[in-house]
Amino acid sequence: GEVIAIDGVRGHLTHGDAGALCGLSAGLPKGALIAEVGSYAGLSAITMAAANPGVRVLAHDTWTGNPGWRVEETATKSEFASNVERLGFADVIRGVEGDSVESARLYPPGKFQMIFIDGDHSLDGVRRDLQAWWHLLSPGGVFAGHDCVAGHDVDLATRVFCKEMNLKRVVLPFTHGIFRLTPA
Repeated sequence: GEVIAIDGVRGHLTHGDAGALCGLSAGLPKGALIAEVGSYAGLSAITMAAANPGVRVLAHDTWTGNPGWRVEETATKSEFASNVERLGFADVIRGVEGDSVESARLYPPGKFQMIFIDGDHSLDGVRRDLQAWWHLLSPGGVFAGHDCVAGHDVDLATRVFCKEMNLKRVVLPFTHGIFRLTPA
């Protein structure tokens, strides 16, 4: 997707996406812990933290870009950290560098009140992230993701995962495929 900037932070969100993330985060209880998988320059992490001052965000990324991306499309961990610091979120957003599936193994089941998946968009990458992170969601938590566009890999992977796990998927209107998974 196209790269935009809000408050000087680059990201692959539309304004509708940012609004949807604000709504999902704002509904979380004070002290909630959010796992973000795929952080880029920090726009979505900052958006979720800004919407609910009581949350903390663990933002996971390799910060090496995706296959096929040009160098200027890749955000570095230092750009991410600079954005988080500059906008005053260093005390609530922490970057965790590494492979998303390996990172998921760091946490016990039910650790997070919200999980936002926006990492590797390949069919296998999405499938791996869904399988690695789903069980880390606390009961009643918010499991969401990005770029669920009809016929593309995120759409296909989430459809299969929902069928296997007996889940319901809702794609939020006026977004570039922000989706939410819930028990059926």
